[in-house]
Amino acid sequence: MTSLYYGHYWVFLLAYFVVVTAALVLAVRLFKHRWVRRGRVRQVVIRLTMSLFSTLYLLLGLEAIFAYGFVQSDGFSFTLASRQWLHRHWHPINSYHYRDHEPVWRDKVVFVVGDSFAAGHGIANIDDRFADRLARKLGDGWTVAVLADNGWNPRDYLAALEKHDHTPDVLIVSYFVNDIETAAASHGMSRPRLRVHPPRWIAPVIYHSYLLDWVYWRIYRADLGSDTYCQYLERAFTDDEIWAAHRRELDALVAYGRRVDARTIFVVWPFLSDVPGSKDQTAKVARYLDSQGVTALDLAPYFAGRNPDDLIVNRMDAHPNERANAEVAELFWKTVGPWP
Repeated sequence: MTSLYYGHYWVFLLAYFVVVTAALVLAVRLFKHRWVRRGRVRQVVIRLTMSLFSTLYLLLGLEAIFAYGFVQSDGFSFTLASRQWLHRHWHPINSYHYRDHEPVWRDKVVFVVGDSFAAGHGIANIDDRFADRLARKLGDGWTVAVLADNGWNPRDYLAALEKHDHTPDVLIVSYFVNDIETAAASHGMSRPRLRVHPPRWIAPVIYHSYLLDWVYWRIYRADLGSDTYCQYLERAFTDDEIWAAHRRELDALVAYGRRVDARTIFVVWPFLSDVPGSKDQTAKVARYLDSQGVTALDLAPYFAGRNPDDLIVNRMDAHPNERANAEVAELFWKTVGPWP
């Protein structure tokens, strides 16, 4: 999307207002100076014209409200409201090109590596992420740097660590159960379709209207059919070849930590909107890491029985909200120790 659909969308709204108002002035002049003879047809046309322009102005007002007053993230950033959210909140970007504060390197360094969970998708203020909350607990002697971005997988985690000009004393890997996707894809298992795009004949209108985009995506949020995403993950985790390939991805991260002499800790996130449905996968990952002598904090037992609405950003975005991030930071601080 170009900047027209972010900060400069008011140009379109202003043009819409000018065009509609000009048309209204022409209509008034028509009925006042040209079509002056009274009659039933004239009255009907006047009423229809008034209804038309009232509707056009109403749509303009609603469009403005949804463009600037309704800013909400979704899990995959495919709605205009979510792109507007990213435009407003996906900052600061530091010199390492991550959504994080500019690091001030101190005696002890913590790297938090991961995907959108670590980057804080849906969290407007990065100080509310669990990494930043942990940094405040650790104090001035520590640097906590976040190496994360939306859509990353374990291979991206490792690449970010390898190319960084610093090495950590503590490595925290923020793991989510969809991290197995790359291993599944490498063995021919494709991810199911996660959403239904609008028909071609109406797509250009929906993609350029915040109002219609909001209406459409809340009617057709997803199309998982018989092969749901959770079923896809279950198949991936129970496939021996895929699980073996995924273990190699985990092993590579563990090996990096050992090579740089960093204490490595995995924070294993379940699906917060369906913790029971993903607890077997998080437990499997945690057991394997434990067998490799790596600390793994499985969050599924901790969040079991909780109302998902208390944990996720919103109904369209199942990332952990500020409250969940705060709880994880506190749990991490209390259970993963000792800290030097």
